Amino acid sequence: GKRNAYSSKWRRECRKATPVWADYKKIVDLYDEAVALSKGDEVQRHVDHICPLQGKTICGLHIHQNLRIITAIENIKKRARLDEAYIISLMKRDWEALNDQKNT
Repeated sequence: GKRNAYSSKWRRECRKATPVWADYKKIVDLYDEAVALSKGDEVQRHVDHICPLQGKTICGLHIHQNLRIITAIENIKKRARLDEAYIISLMKRDWEALNDQKNT
């Protein structure tokens, strides 16, 4: 019924957002890791699109660089929004790494 229709739509959106150069093995590995983590401690995990596939202001790609494993509760709360705090943390990390390289 309704759940199958939603799943079908989601799979179709993922296919449309997956470029030919995407590393499919890395994508599958992330989904497998989420399942293994969920079984390990019984906390349900989801694979989240950091930049959502169907955001209001931006649409991301279905590539491993745009995926992360988070709890189901976090993912449901996030919905199809860009996690700006996470993006900023990545930018700070990368900036610090560049500065470290300059100083060595």
